[in-house]
Amino acid sequence: MKTTKSLLVLVSFLAVSFVSAGSMLVVHDPETDFFTYKTYHWAESDPAYVPELRQYLERKVDERLDAAGLERVESGGDLAIEVYISGGTSAANVGGYYNHVTFEIAIITSIINVTTEAALSIDLVDTFRNQAVWHGHSEVQVNAPSHQKMRKKIDKVVKKLFRDYPPITGL
Repeated sequence: MKTTKSLLVLVSFLAVSFVSAGSMLVVHDPETDFFTYKTYHWAESDPAYVPELRQYLERKVDERLDAAGLERVESGGDLAIEVYISGGTSAANVGGYYNHVTFEIAIITSIINVTTEAALSIDLVDTFRNQAVWHGHSEVQVNAPSHQKMRKKIDKVVKKLFRDYPPITGL
């Protein structure tokens, strides 16, 4: 489902509320009554580099939407969820060089610091209007990435992005 045009409209006309703690952003349509939505489905979107982590992300989002009173269906939901993940891994040598003159020995030490930087965007699209009505975005950095560390970051990010979901609008 292509929502580029809808997302541009969304960003242009939406109320913006920033989520504290790092680079997180949540925007939503202030005219949308989120309490009218009862069901959602996962739309095809970015494939995951690591399918296990994608499934974990879906499970965490499912938990938050379930707590908000929405029911997951296989297709045809009131909302479609689209997820976009981008990022990369970098490594830096933070080692040093030591020369002990007495023994004429040179010792080279290497410590490789591996960092993963990732950006996660989640869009909730009103399937009737084919328009994005909620957008959450976060950029995270994980040193020495492992599946366990990435799961902890996913927990933290999803919890913060959906902290105030559903947004109360029209007040």
